[in-house]
Amino acid sequence: MDSTRRVLLCSIGSAGAVALAGCTGSVGLGDDPSVEVTENEFDALEIDDHEVENQEVLGTDAVVATGTVTNTGDETVTATIGAKFYDSDDVLLGEDEPGYSGTEISPDQSQQYQQAIDGDASDIDYVELRVVEPGF
Repeated sequence: MDSTRRVLLCSIGSAGAVALAGCTGSVGLGDDPSVEVTENEFDALEIDDHEVENQEVLGTDAVVATGTVTNTGDETVTATIGAKFYDSDDVLLGEDEPGYSGTEISPDQSQQYQQAIDGDASDIDYVELRVVEPGF
C-alpha cells in the first residue's frame, strides 16, 4: 500500500460509533452522494443510514462514508466492508478495500462502519459498498 496515500481500512466498531484517530471535524454536504450496497454476502446484515462527508484524518483531507450495519439474524456474523468512490463520470477516484480481519456483530446488534479515501466529498457522486467475509 502506498504510504503517501492514507487510505483507511474498514472499521466496524464494537461499541457503536467509531472515531478515527486524528479526526478534527466534518462538513456535511447539501447534495449528498448516493451509497449503494453492490455486494452483501450475509442475508442477516442490513446496511443503512449512509452519509458521505469531508473529514480531516491524520492531517489529511478525506472523504468518509459512514453508516450502520445491523444483524437481523439469529447468529453472530463476522464481516468486513469495502468501498469504491466514483465521480459523476463513473471514474473510480479511490477504494478502501475490505480488510483481512472482520468484526463480529451479534444478533439484534448494530455497528457503525467508516470507509475513507483521500480527497474531497464534493468530487464524489456515488459510493459502492461490499460486505464480505474477512480474508478474501
